[in-house]
Amino acid sequence: MTGFEQFRLVVAREVRESFRRTSVRVVIAVLFAAAVAGVTLPDLLSSDDRPSFEVIVEPGVADSISESLAELAADAGADLEVVDPETFDPVPDSAREAVEDGQADAALVDGSPLLAVTRDDPSDTLVSVLLQAASGPGLIDRLVEAGVAVDDAATLAATPPLVLESVDADENDEQRGVAFGASIVLYMSLLTVTIQVASGTAIEKASRISEVLLAVVRPGTLLFGKVVGVGLVSLTGVIALVIPVVGKAAVGGSLPPAALPAIGVSLLWFVLGLAFWAPVAGMAGSLVERQEEVGTAVQPITLVMVAAFFAATSAADTVIGAVLAQIPLTSPIVEPTRIVMGESSALEAASSLVILLIAAAVAVRFGGVVYRRAIVRTGRRLKVRDLL
Repeated sequence: MTGFEQFRLVVAREVRESFRRTSVRVVIAVLFAAAVAGVTLPDLLSSDDRPSFEVIVEPGVADSISESLAELAADAGADLEVVDPETFDPVPDSAREAVEDGQADAALVDGSPLLAVTRDDPSDTLVSVLLQAASGPGLIDRLVEAGVAVDDAATLAATPPLVLESVDADENDEQRGVAFGASIVLYMSLLTVTIQVASGTAIEKASRISEVLLAVVRPGTLLFGKVVGVGLVSLTGVIALVIPVVGKAAVGGSLPPAALPAIGVSLLWFVLGLAFWAPVAGMAGSLVERQEEVGTAVQPITLVMVAAFFAATSAADTVIGAVLAQIPLTSPIVEPTRIVMGESSALEAASSLVILLIAAAVAVRFGGVVYRRAIVRTGRRLKVRDLL
């Protein structure tokens, strides 16, 4: 039997044994159901389809324009609130900055002509309301009723003229929400994989199943087959989360702009994080004598992952986050979060990727050596230095 055939048999065994467990099937089904609920319930439970807008009116703009905005929006089937930028946190330096930061949908800036700053690709309803407010309430409607084309009516009614300027709004809150979700999925998935690999290795060693398997396959093949098998099962759970999101995007559903890029980035770093952490977990599981000792053996791994998760959710956009994004112990969770938030440059992402690849190769080599020497030693708990 060739090495590849041995590897394939071990992977097939791990996948088969995993899916025989009811708990695994239930978890995957729950993940899929949760993802479906997450992408459908907001639309199903929304009882108010009226669009809503927040507009800043700078000092100097005629009071009649400011006072007519809400009424015109209501006539157009929308809600509009004139907001004071002083209530924002943080307070923007200008109305334009508030729109760029995504704190407001539009801003009316005093000048000749009057300037309306909106987010990129503004709502037609919002543009219509701003034009009508600047032109005089009801003027466009009266012109249309008189037989003037809508476009011509808007042009004629521009007294005072209104210039529209769109800016690229920073969807910071949406990006942070998507990044937070990605960090949770990465943290839970990688933690689950490491515990499963370590626990499975310890069970096979304690029950002497590993000795039977080693009579057929080589130690390295047994470890890496287990890693890949468990990884494929975990990847199935991740895909169960992804399918509803991709499906909604395919049918034209509304999703945060960062959602689909976050999926691709997270999958890449999940695979590389798995390649790094799973051999380490297998090594840890091979060092213990009983299954009950697995928790203690993987505790350092758990602590590092918890620290990486907290760094990803609270300090990803800081210098600490930039440093942790380059360290293989934490980069599988921190770097994808930084990329989704727009905090990582192409050079930083590439260096993090290369460093993690090198670290994964070292982990595979080192973990395989320790596993091969420890899996056949029974009678007491081992330490790495005992095997080196």
